Amino acid sequence: MSEHSTARLTPLNGPEHAVPWPTPFLAGTTMLTFWGTGDRVTEPFVVTGDASVRIAAEKGPFVMRVLHPDGTDATTLAPLPNGGLGLGAIPRAGTYTLEIGAAGTWGVTVVFETRP
Repeated sequence: MSEHSTARLTPLNGPEHAVPWPTPFLAGTTMLTFWGTGDRVTEPFVVTGDASVRIAAEKGPFVMRVLHPDGTDATTLAPLPNGGLGLGAIPRAGTYTLEIGAAGTWGVTVVFETRP
């Protein structure tokens, strides 16, 4: 993957930055959102349990890898060959990085429970 920028994306925290979705923000959850254009890699981030992933891609192809700190794949998400909206999941707590290959502008929101 060739990156358009070498700077890693930092997540924006909170529902006001999230990929628009028809479900409400639930108390006791955290939303980390990454917005970008083209091929990008995120800063590592931590989820405290399983997480849902909301994706909005302007156009395709859009491919995203969820990686463990050692660079191995954490989960497999279906690509969006024509862009559009998609859902995915990160099945367990941990530290992850997203590696995105995209032809256009995109947003990814990771939602996970943070209640004690």
